Amino acid sequence: MLRIGVSAAILTLTLGLFAGCSSQQKTNFQKSGKANRKEWIQADPADLVRAKPEKEPTIDSSTFYAAALLLEHQGKYNMAIDKYHRAIQADPNSIASYNRIALLYLKMKKYDRAIETLKTVIERHPKSSLLHNNLGFVYLLQHKNKHAEAELRNALVINPNFKRAHANLGIALARQGKREEALNQFVAGGTAAQGYYNLGLILQSQGKIKLAKQYYNSALELNPKFAPAIKALKEITVKTM
Repeated sequence: MLRIGVSAAILTLTLGLFAGCSSQQKTNFQKSGKANRKEWIQADPADLVRAKPEKEPTIDSSTFYAAALLLEHQGKYNMAIDKYHRAIQADPNSIASYNRIALLYLKMKKYDRAIETLKTVIERHPKSSLLHNNLGFVYLLQHKNKHAEAELRNALVINPNFKRAHANLGIALARQGKREEALNQFVAGGTAAQGYYNLGLILQSQGKIKLAKQYYNSALELNPKFAPAIKALKEITVKTM
């Protein structure tokens, strides 16, 4: 899943231009009661232009990213997305910025925009197992299980030890009725007891209560103290009484 982190940076740029006059000039001005502009103005406007720095300071990608994170945690998602795009403009290879944009689109339930964002960055970084996993996860949320399966398999080709991708692939397979394959993926993504429990959850969500109970019981055979399976069985018992 996509993670959230917080940091902030404040960039302040101040340019001061100063002009002054001697105390003698002030005295003369006060005595005469008239202003001699040639004596009073100490710098020509052209001098002020020349005094500016030759290059304006630049803001790097990490500064935009930090500002975006701050806006995100303030709930200002659209403004945060704009800052993440600024970070990408500064560094087109900012995978983290693309990832955060996709996450915000998920929070806003704009799934198509999240998919578009992840596809764009995958074109730049096709060997990122994280990006393929995250795209697969978005497809899971849309119940596009075959699309999810394809992306999650891509993630595991790149990183066979990616436990989260194994668990997500287990969901995609279980939803398609591929129970044995799903169980193998769930076990690879956690423990054996967790694998049986996770498959039980999917079966229960599909209304296959008897099968779900079997998998919950199998989880408890492997780990008699596995609390989630104990709780699930109790809830099923109460509902079927």
